[in-house]
Amino acid sequence: MISELLIMVQDSIYRQPGLTAEAATHLPKLDRPGRWVEHSYEPTDDMELLENTARGRLLFKYDANHSPQTPRNLANLWSETTELHRDAW
Repeated sequence: MISELLIMVQDSIYRQPGLTAEAATHLPKLDRPGRWVEHSYEPTDDMELLENTARGRLLFKYDANHSPQTPRNLANLWSETTELHRDAW
């Protein structure tokens, strides 16, 4: 299972106070150390960059038949060209 909730924030001005605590009320496992990870994102208004590159993209992929061997399930989360999370089981 995916063990982290990844939240994209530009900087602390966009971070709402109590966000971690509120999320943990709905997903109690987030209240454990190391389960909450934040990644920063710097927005851009450059439309050519947004239309022609991976800039501004967030991709989650779940593959139930990733491999004939175990583990066979795979979950990945990418922000632009950076892999943020990979889980296999």
